[in-house]
Amino acid sequence: MSYDSPDEQSFVEKRRFERAYFSSDDEITGLIKVPGGDMPPVSGNISHLDLGLGSALNAADIDANISNLSLGGLYLILKKTWAPHFELGDILILERIQATILYNLDLNAGMEIKRLHNYDFVDRVGLGCEFTELSELARENIGRLVEWGLSRNGEKI
Repeated sequence: MSYDSPDEQSFVEKRRFERAYFSSDDEITGLIKVPGGDMPPVSGNISHLDLGLGSALNAADIDANISNLSLGGLYLILKKTWAPHFELGDILILERIQATILYNLDLNAGMEIKRLHNYDFVDRVGLGCEFTELSELARENIGRLVEWGLSRNGEKI
């Protein structure tokens, strides 16, 4: 079997939008609602969200992480114990993002879970969410935040 080094392989980017990655140091917070369910809103640092399910889970089990954001959507990583609460096609609402650089951004952006990565060998589940409803103002605000994230991480804008 032959192996080509990454330099010798060709890679074609299929994503339509550039995405920015954030850490908890970026102080970017958000609020995500789960419509039609008995789950309370998801809120906290957008790069280290705390999710609440009332009595469904012990507070020690409550933690999640939004690892990236683009004009196309976002990627949410959460503990495996949360996997039964989400399915492909579920609709969530990214209601608001708060960022020191952009103040409080009301978005009310609908998004659908398009990818669910639940592997036996890791203790986390990944949810790839695609925006389905994005107003022009929400698009501009998310675009500014992504642009800031890309420039902060030294990526070409």
